[in-house]
Amino acid sequence: MFLVCLIYGFDEGCLNEAYGEFIYDIFNVSTLDTSDFAIAMTCFSNNIPYIVFRGISSELKHNLPFARLFGPSGNKNAVKVTAAFLGLLNENNVANP
Repeated sequence: MFLVCLIYGFDEGCLNEAYGEFIYDIFNVSTLDTSDFAIAMTCFSNNIPYIVFRGISSELKHNLPFARLFGPSGNKNAVKVTAAFLGLLNENNVANP
C-alpha cells in the first residue's frame, strides 16, 4: 500500500522548540505545513509509505489577496506533478493490497 497525497498549503514555523526538534529528527525539516504533517504523522505512525506533493507558484500580481493570487496556480502545479508521478508507476512497482 502506498499513499499519494495532493496538497496545496502554506508553510508554518514551529513555535514549540521540543516539537520542532522532534519534527527535524523524524522528517529532517525545519518548517511544516499542518495538512502535510498530519498526513505524514498518520502514515509514519502506521508504517504506511507516503508522498505528499505540494503545489507552489511563482506568479506575482498586484492588489490581490495572497490565497486568490497563488492558490489556482499552485493547485495546477501540484496536479501536474502528481499526474506525472502517477504516470511513472506501473503494476511492477505498485504494491497490491
